[in-house]
Amino acid sequence: MNSCLYRLLPATALLAALHLSAAPAAAADAENVFARYADYQHCWQAAEKGDAAAYEGIGDFYFHQQAFDGKKIAQVWYRRAAEHGRASARNKLHRMGITAGPEQKSPLPMCPRKRVGEGSFEGMVLEQTKEHEDVFLLEDAAGHRLEVVMENASLHELAPLRQDIDLLSLRYVTEQRLDAHTAACGPAHYYVDGSGEIREPRPGSVLPFPRVLAEDAASGGVLDEAALRTALSAWARTLNAWLASMSALTPEQVDAALSGSTPLASLYAAPVLAELYEILLPLRLQLVEEGGVHEAQAGILRLLARYALELDHGEGYVDLRVVDSRLYSRIQRLSPALRTWFDDVGYTVPDIFTASDGLCRFGLGTLGDFARRCVFFLHNAPASPYARKVGAQYRSLMEVILFGEPPFSAFMPENDFLMDEDRLALLKSLGGMYPPAPHMSSLLKEFCDAVEANGRKRLSPDREQYFRKRIQGEAASR
Repeated sequence: MNSCLYRLLPATALLAALHLSAAPAAAADAENVFARYADYQHCWQAAEKGDAAAYEGIGDFYFHQQAFDGKKIAQVWYRRAAEHGRASARNKLHRMGITAGPEQKSPLPMCPRKRVGEGSFEGMVLEQTKEHEDVFLLEDAAGHRLEVVMENASLHELAPLRQDIDLLSLRYVTEQRLDAHTAACGPAHYYVDGSGEIREPRPGSVLPFPRVLAEDAASGGVLDEAALRTALSAWARTLNAWLASMSALTPEQVDAALSGSTPLASLYAAPVLAELYEILLPLRLQLVEEGGVHEAQAGILRLLARYALELDHGEGYVDLRVVDSRLYSRIQRLSPALRTWFDDVGYTVPDIFTASDGLCRFGLGTLGDFARRCVFFLHNAPASPYARKVGAQYRSLMEVILFGEPPFSAFMPENDFLMDEDRLALLKSLGGMYPPAPHMSSLLKEFCDAVEANGRKRLSPDREQYFRKRIQGEAASR
């Protein structure tokens, strides 16, 4: 393979000769095998020696954790234990509705932790995942890729990093070790704390979208992976041609192009977009029928995001949408006014607020943060040519926050047109969260007081209109 792709691959087959086999021990189905070990470290050390019982013990440890992904990690360890002779682990999986694979002839590997190398890398962050702790996938200018495992402190250190925009240089060490999330023994690259340096691209440059590799389009067989890769490659060329056309313009011309009513019309008209929509049919059906995709296909959604695409779904429909912020982030030739708008609002606040259920994927707290960003922009840049646009976004957001999004009212008929107590409590908390935005805070407080005084019932038309006018006034006067 000429992609120079460094990946976190299981090395079970390569290390099989180094195993230390352990005979299966009889255990009650519900037994907590982890309790046999003095602590997590002793259990882990036994697993490093290829002890299948220790694999089940680590599964027990994670199964009883309160972490949101604890049971998912436990399943991985149980499966490995079950496939290496642990009948009790197989029964635990069965009670979780999971069938383990057939028993393996080769034993679990010996996998002591050891350092095998080190290196440095500079590239753009293509994506972050939480499937393997927290991993940055980077690509350099030559198309080489590297997956680097981060720790919590490292993530905090690199928090200012803007994905798909900034370049990141870092150092890493390569270690062979058991992976807690995959229960596999293999080499992984770990970030060296304090070595990261974030660098903005040079002014006037345009960052092209990366090429599509065969590994990128892996979907567990759900999609036509070859067709997806071919279509995405064509889409990447379409995006890069669009970016090249932007780079040929002056900042003022770029402003005019992006501020028009249909700045992405040529992209939406590209035949390859319709082709991609058809290729993604199995994912679209999953989103409509199940409200989400399975873990095996979650990577495809991240891949689409990498190429400025999103499957935007609501009740009974799925659209393939071009995410404009993913495009604009790569255009460095922006006027100061447009750059200010983009950095403060455009990159973080969605620009789709229509009478549909599209916003239901955002909680009230998130919508409140979006509105706060709009308020800050209107206060800090009232003369900006983008103030009208941001004012309209603020107005739409506050309408949804206070009254719900049509046809879904905050005062539901099945609840006797009462506002839910939890929603009212959350609105009250939002009102106290934005002291730097006093007008927004006072509006939220006055609205909550009015609803509470009305017994949580829907306000009269006149009173509701009063609050709608206040929202419009705030959006227009700032």
